[in-house]
Amino acid sequence: MATETDTYPLPTLNEAFAVLQGGVIFSKIDLEQAYTQVVVDEPTSKLLTLNTPKGLFRCKRLAFGVKACPGIFQRMMSNLLARVSGTAVLLDDIVVTGRTIQEHRDRLQRILQILKEAGLRVNKEKCKFGKASVEFLGHMIDANGLHPCGDKIKAIMETPAPRNVKELQAFLGLLNFYDRFLAQKATVAEPLYKLLLKGAKWVWSPNCQQAFSLLKRMLTAGDTLVHYDLKKPVVITCDASQYGLGAVLEHRMEDGSLRPIMFASRTMSSHERNYSQIDKEAAAIIFAVQKFYAYIFGRKVVIQTDHKPLLGIFDPKKPIPNVISPRMLRWALLLNSYDYELKYVEGKKIGNADALSRWPAPESTEKEEELQEVNVLFLNETPVELQMTAKEVAKLSKTDGVLAKVMFWIRNGWPSTVEEKYRDFHVRRDELTEYKDCILWGGRVIVPLKLRESVLKELHSNHDGIVITKAIARSYFWWPGLDRDIESLIQNCQTCKEVRNMPAKVTHRWITPPKAWSRLHIDFAGPFMGKVFLVLIDSYSKWPEVKIVSDQSSSMVINKLDEIFAEQGLPDTIVSDNGKAFASEEICQYFKNNGIRHILVPPYHPASNGQAERTVQTLKLKLKKMSHIPWATRLHKILYGLRTTPSSVTGKTPAELLNNRRFRTNFDRLHPFLFKKRRLKISRKMKQNE
Repeated sequence: MATETDTYPLPTLNEAFAVLQGGVIFSKIDLEQAYTQVVVDEPTSKLLTLNTPKGLFRCKRLAFGVKACPGIFQRMMSNLLARVSGTAVLLDDIVVTGRTIQEHRDRLQRILQILKEAGLRVNKEKCKFGKASVEFLGHMIDANGLHPCGDKIKAIMETPAPRNVKELQAFLGLLNFYDRFLAQKATVAEPLYKLLLKGAKWVWSPNCQQAFSLLKRMLTAGDTLVHYDLKKPVVITCDASQYGLGAVLEHRMEDGSLRPIMFASRTMSSHERNYSQIDKEAAAIIFAVQKFYAYIFGRKVVIQTDHKPLLGIFDPKKPIPNVISPRMLRWALLLNSYDYELKYVEGKKIGNADALSRWPAPESTEKEEELQEVNVLFLNETPVELQMTAKEVAKLSKTDGVLAKVMFWIRNGWPSTVEEKYRDFHVRRDELTEYKDCILWGGRVIVPLKLRESVLKELHSNHDGIVITKAIARSYFWWPGLDRDIESLIQNCQTCKEVRNMPAKVTHRWITPPKAWSRLHIDFAGPFMGKVFLVLIDSYSKWPEVKIVSDQSSSMVINKLDEIFAEQGLPDTIVSDNGKAFASEEICQYFKNNGIRHILVPPYHPASNGQAERTVQTLKLKLKKMSHIPWATRLHKILYGLRTTPSSVTGKTPAELLNNRRFRTNFDRLHPFLFKKRRLKISRKMKQNE
């Protein structure tokens, strides 16, 4: 027979210390033999039966070692003492405090009375009453705040230098218990964490010894952490170094000074270290708000950073910028759930979070060697066959003379001035990020030089105009002079020149419907290239439907409309000309039966049905330009291109407006975020099917 685990949560250190804030006098109560004071009923005692050499014995009280006992006992103690303020309890340890001697005495008396009525006994020898400080959960707590426990500090200080990975893990584990006292611990301990990496060779270098000694000194010289107080303003100071993220939670005291409540830091993963500096500083803010969530959620907090560009992105009083990376957008949306004020403070004024963020200093030759390696890569040859994938973009970015240097600056910091060929990147430096060795400007991937010709060729495969082609490009990628290259490409396209139309006359416009698939415009195109087409366009989303028909009868129109409506649903209104197929009694009855309002435009005035007329014109132009493609795929390719091309009116693709999602195109493969997610989804689906 198996017992179910009691999942009642034990209080965390932060929760326990927050309860005791504001106290000046403390008492600690220890229960005698904890679990064994709790009597169990007969069915439970049978579950706790022990098999011994002298026979079977049933336990009449909770026994140590049973998995469910901690949750059961913690629930019981929490319920007993829930109404006594200033009391923290963890299993059999109880600490009570008060702002005055009388308040402390009243609370203590009430707790002892509750324990007496519950039949619980205390261990008098381990109890401490009316003390200025007590040890609780491995910390010393007094009226001033929290301090590391003296015994544990002594153990850390006497620890010799580790001789292997296991000893290093033991030291860091002991140190992690007091990381709330250590500013930028993760950055300082960077050489030590490197020794824990898989496959790392054990070499105790001078840098490791320096970090080991400094960490021990930091703990002995650590600040006293003040008690958290709901009535005092809260300030979070964040900073990032090359190796780690650091933050400190502080109270603004009555005299205007800042006193720390808690320090926090962590090392960055290998891919996070490739972030641009603005992304690293933003990651520090996100790390801080998530780490201090229990302290700041639901109340006003001031967040301080020494990276001024973040004010233009995360300032809650300003809208989120249009040009922003997907990562930054996620973080900006996450911060919207907090009530915060973002302030810029010079780095030299935020010593708690920044003083150690530059240690250990990188070796003087490190950046020079990396730059030399970049210069060597400039000379590498690019494969003849180029593929439009994120992997190819990353590969060619490393060998691109300009992008390789830009990537180096993104990772290590930008110079104040640059050469002319880097000027376009320099002005956008706060918006550039690096992911999987690809450079991104906001959500657009920057295409390396040797891949641009292939991208432009694919971009103009549907022979769209300049405005539409630019709109497509701005949805996926960028490089300096992209607009100029697009204009040159289209102006010199012989196919586009041969089928170019005269400029359209100015006409009156239909009122835009309030929703997608509400008003449809319909017309015939042809005979053209030996075929007749039924053309339908949604006035709101600009979604086109084109069907090849064998004749222009009403029954044929009804048949094709049934196919379309089965996929997209019934519209509210259909607009057509006065052709026989659209004005017959048969089709009028069809519209009436389906509750569709039918509008006939004035005779001899085709411009009144301009939506359909324009779509017919576009279809004919596309068919001419793509006459080299077989009929089996020509119409499908044209429709897919029209449905995935942003409209110059709405700024979005028809697929987005009608289906609430953007269809995938070849250009999605250029982006490392999107391509990676797609591969992960495919691999997960394959595993599920196995």
